[in-house]
Amino acid sequence: MQTEYSKIITMISELKTIHCKYRIKDTDLYIGGSEWNDWINVWSEEVLDFGYSPQSYHNIQEIHINPIEEKKIGKLIPSKLINNTDKICGILEKLKINYEIIDLIITIK
Repeated sequence: MQTEYSKIITMISELKTIHCKYRIKDTDLYIGGSEWNDWINVWSEEVLDFGYSPQSYHNIQEIHINPIEEKKIGKLIPSKLINNTDKICGILEKLKINYEIIDLIITIK
């Protein structure tokens, strides 16, 4: 992964207020990525946890961010879908993190 680790740590901190889902593609996963999860934790200076197991930053090839938030309103009222792409991309651009959007998914390499 080409993005600097310190930028990723700052990104994780700033994205905590935005409801989105995350997954990674790493060197150990054969199918191409982890399951979607609602959070990322920083375990140490070079270990991130995306909900299925801690991963060394050096093993991560890509971080995928699903910017679509599903807000449940009530039992009989359909959920509201909120697109947070602009907010997330604003944070990434501010931090100078390179990304691309593929099929509505923000991908950081």
